[in-house]
Amino acid sequence: MFTKEDYDKYFEQIARVERKMIYGVYDLGREIDDPLITNVLKKIGDDEVRHYGYVLKMLKATEAAGQLENRREVREHYLGTVRLWRSQDPSRAEISARCVNLSKIGICLECAENLSSSGVWDIEIRLFDKEKVIVCQGRVVWSKEVEPDFHISGIEFNA
Repeated sequence: MFTKEDYDKYFEQIARVERKMIYGVYDLGREIDDPLITNVLKKIGDDEVRHYGYVLKMLKATEAAGQLENRREVREHYLGTVRLWRSQDPSRAEISARCVNLSKIGICLECAENLSSSGVWDIEIRLFDKEKVIVCQGRVVWSKEVEPDFHISGIEFNA
């Protein structure tokens, strides 16, 4: 018998795989200069986005079946690229990440780096379906390794 936690873990894992597929197709499409291949990649990406939508519906259904999260602000599932660097770092060494979800007060992102919870980060967010680039600052409030060399982190924006 599977528990609610088993289902949540399973669908979170599928969501990560779907996001990786979407980002992989997106990155490849930017690198290839062949309209025929780019068109095929766009169709593959559209299918992956549709699959990801189904997974999000399942996660929402299992969340509704259990207890609701205690959040100050509603989070929205957006996909996009994130660039961040430590505000106090003179080298401005940049970390590339991907958006998982976003709210008025913070962002959940995933990347290869284990983000430190100390210090202020400058953040630039480019969502796939939005023209406006979001530029802000924030602090890491949690981070965990979900796969080897793959971390998911929450950043709270500075007010």
